[in-house]
Amino acid sequence: MQKRINEEIFNLGIPDMTVPALNWLNSNLDGGEQLFEWGAGASTFWFANRVAQVYSAEYFEAFYYYLKEYADSKGYENVDLILAKPDVIPQEGYIAKYSSAAGQSFKRFCLSIENYPSGSFDVVVIDGRARTKCLDLAMRAVKRGGLIIFDDTERVEYRASLNKYISSFDFIKDFKGEKATTGKMSQTSIARVS
Repeated sequence: MQKRINEEIFNLGIPDMTVPALNWLNSNLDGGEQLFEWGAGASTFWFANRVAQVYSAEYFEAFYYYLKEYADSKGYENVDLILAKPDVIPQEGYIAKYSSAAGQSFKRFCLSIENYPSGSFDVVVIDGRARTKCLDLAMRAVKRGGLIIFDDTERVEYRASLNKYISSFDFIKDFKGEKATTGKMSQTSIARVS
């Protein structure tokens, strides 16, 4: 699997989420949160500047080491990067459909959140591979009153997976708009767990 490290987008220093969602997060994160993220990148450090601790799983080994070097060089002590490479043996239900990772299996990546006790996180960010499986795992990992941030929910299966848990949320806010990095139209959804 080849994935290009896009330094130009990384150097923007902002998550590849919609601008309205980032504006909402800027106003609603209080700085004390424990955050878990599937899909490391510029978002990892954007969140690290706004929360107490970030645990971020990344599947692409070269990018993981790139991010680790960046974190060390900038002195980010509140970032814990987790390397969770694709599965050697494909696992049904964990196969990626999108990007350069399409066709790869990501059970190990998804299950990386299970290294932490239930209810460990105030915020869980779903922006990696096998996202519907990640949401199932996030529901156990996030605290009551915590947030789930799910990117690209304009995709039917992603929105359907959120709707499956609608009775477990105080609210779901859908932030449609341009992606902060690319300007592409998308939707980022934020749900508060009851």
